[in-house]
Amino acid sequence: MVRPATADDIAGFLGDVPVSMQAWVGEIDGEAIALGGFAFVAGRVVGFLNHNGDERAKQFPVTLHKTAIRVLREAHDAGHRHILSEQGKSETARKWLSRLGFVPVDDEEGVQVCRR
Repeated sequence: MVRPATADDIAGFLGDVPVSMQAWVGEIDGEAIALGGFAFVAGRVVGFLNHNGDERAKQFPVTLHKTAIRVLREAHDAGHRHILSEQGKSETARKWLSRLGFVPVDDEEGVQVCRR
């Protein structure tokens, strides 16, 4: 199940976060296993996805992708035309961000910054 994140959900995944964000939680059997959305950092909109390493999350790739598309559409509808995301060093992340419409714009210390 995917639902809007609460402050407790965000703190559980990210600790004390000094930025505003809009986020959603993916749950399996009532347990939050993933947190994703967009944060407002230094005047920019940054998309993110964090998970707790639970292998069960791999059972729902379509739900994950559809939710990401919905979140990006919501951000766009709210007037956010440029969304940044870091893909890290993962080839899987690079491919997924590309499918979501992100393109590389910068490479800092091996972490590629993408924009949609």
